[in-house]
Amino acid sequence: KVKVLEIDQRGKVRLSMRVVDQETGEELEDPAPRANRAVTVARVAAVVAVAAIAAVAGVARAATAMAAGTRTGAVKPTCPTS
Repeated sequence: KVKVLEIDQRGKVRLSMRVVDQETGEELEDPAPRANRAVTVARVAAVVAVAAIAAVAGVARAATAMAAGTRTGAVKPTCPTS
C-alpha cells in the first residue's frame, strides 16, 4: 500500500510506503518531515566520516608502533620451542 505524495509537471510520481500502515492501509503521520531527514542524513555522513578518520588513524598508529618495534596492546603470536 502506498500514498501518492506528489505528481510533478513532468508526470513524475513520488510515492511513500512509510506513511501508510501496511496491514490496515490507514494513513500514518509522517515520522520525519523531509527537512529533518536531510539533517539526519548529514549527521550520519559526519559520523561515518569521523569513524573513517579514526580507523585510518588507528591503522597508522599501529603501523608506526610496529615499525618502531613497540607493542600496541595486541599480543604477538609466539611459536612454542621444542
